[in-house]
Amino acid sequence: VSMDYGKPARRILFNAEGVTEFKSLLFFSGHMPFQFRFGEKTNKGVHLYVRRVFITDNCPGLLPEYMGFVSGVVDSSDLPLNVSRETLQDNPMIARINKSLTHRIFSELSKMMDKDRENYEVFYREFSRMLKEGVHMDYANRSKLQDLLLFESMNNPAGKLISLKEYVDAMAEGQEKIYFVTGENKDRLSKLPQVVMLKKKGYDVLLFTEDVDEFIPQYLMTYDEKSFCNAASARKQSSRSSSGSCFSSSVAASAKTAYLELNQGDMVMHAAFGRGMVLSVMKMGGDALLEIAFDTIGTKKLMAKTASAHMKKL
Repeated sequence: VSMDYGKPARRILFNAEGVTEFKSLLFFSGHMPFQFRFGEKTNKGVHLYVRRVFITDNCPGLLPEYMGFVSGVVDSSDLPLNVSRETLQDNPMIARINKSLTHRIFSELSKMMDKDRENYEVFYREFSRMLKEGVHMDYANRSKLQDLLLFESMNNPAGKLISLKEYVDAMAEGQEKIYFVTGENKDRLSKLPQVVMLKKKGYDVLLFTEDVDEFIPQYLMTYDEKSFCNAASARKQSSRSSSGSCFSSSVAASAKTAYLELNQGDMVMHAAFGRGMVLSVMKMGGDALLEIAFDTIGTKKLMAKTASAHMKKL
């Protein structure tokens, strides 16, 4: 099916009954497909059948794009045999299959992480970028994705990975933020004055070594009510209020609530939250314009048009 002759990292046999009936046999790839290493995307991992009749090997709606590590077959009992390949992506039955499969895949990944950590870490080193891209792409499942992320940290040996939960559980007394630093060389990063200062306090610092990592704090904002803080700005932050570059959990929560309000049937052009967040509302006739700006590198903005009634909730 996937033209991958290596041993899969996981196999899932899943039969769904009820509103939507289908059978599926799925595999987690054991290594990154060659074409993925060069940025090529493909939707041909999962083949769709209807009552054992092959329909297509290219159905983007079956799984989220960031789950490109999954291959296999899905055999539906509900779809018509003459279903058009062009309309599959907008078919409500495909959407229900997607929801069921995605839920099961997350469940299997969580189980793998908890009960088979060694093999999960091998899998994660191959596909960490895909899971991190999911944090950006899939707001609905962001809470599940955040628990699957692993990082190296300053207080652990090179190569040892820890989850955000493990980081928070090991936080020193009095530590209020999740500290991170971006870069590729651990030795060089460990000599940064700000990192040395945090280590003297007994604080650990997560290492964000992939380019996609720096966007994770902007989209997660908080984890277990702990806000993220770039260790490189820790010294500045210690001399000013918590409304600076390491935003407080209350501000992050307000922004997340605002996004949830706006995303219910309204058009959101762009959604990203970051350090130094400023929230402002400008009236425009019968409607209102919400603008969220933050000053990481330059100024980025979120603008969404919404009814005034929605703005009263903010």
